[in-house]
Amino acid sequence: MTMPATCLSPPTIATYIALACVMVLVSGVALGLIWYLRHLERRDRQHWQREAELRRQLWELEQQIREEGLPDEVRRWHERDRQRQAAITREARRRLGLPEEDAPPC
Repeated sequence: MTMPATCLSPPTIATYIALACVMVLVSGVALGLIWYLRHLERRDRQHWQREAELRRQLWELEQQIREEGLPDEVRRWHERDRQRQAAITREARRRLGLPEEDAPPC
């Protein structure tokens, strides 16, 4: 049993042009989607960085307010403890060969 000649005919130039147009369209959509997702990622990263900085500032301000309410002796003890912790951190960074970190504002 043989197939009719119309089923075996080679693709026409219109078929190739249509296929090329579909491929260009799909490629354009894919590139647009990649660009959009990168834009969202960059925007979200900036948002989270700003939020983390605000959280850090809020925590530091809360600590400062708490310490203002402490007696002088306890406040001095906290200051000595912070200095001891900073010295430990500097020594650990030195032993690992890391550069010195800027001291956080107090």
